[in-house]
Amino acid sequence: MTGEEMKIYLKQSGIPLATIAEGLGISPQNLNGRLKAKSLKTDFVAQIRAVIDSYASSLSTEMEGDVMDSNVNGSNNMAGQSSVDLALQRETEVLRKQNEFQQKLIEAQQKQIATLLALASKNIINN
Repeated sequence: MTGEEMKIYLKQSGIPLATIAEGLGISPQNLNGRLKAKSLKTDFVAQIRAVIDSYASSLSTEMEGDVMDSNVNGSNNMAGQSSVDLALQRETEVLRKQNEFQQKLIEAQQKQIATLLALASKNIINN
């Protein structure tokens, strides 16, 4: 995966780069610098994925709390239902974006495997 592809994905995810950088324990400037790379290392992509997963999990927990607070003792059933629908829509969107990210990660790993296999077969033929 290229740094540019990752930037696009992160922008689409709606998670601020500063939040990602904080989760990685680096400065936003450092993150921007690393995202200029033509190819991102698999472990760096995995670290970003872990931060995104953590962010999505905390967002989901926060939304569940908001839904519970909005429907105390069943007094706001209509408002509570629309809050549940909204929370489910948000969570669905987060999960969809995580799935897209994981698909891109798989594609990047498959490209790396194909490259390594090509190099290995070339070495076998040359020897």
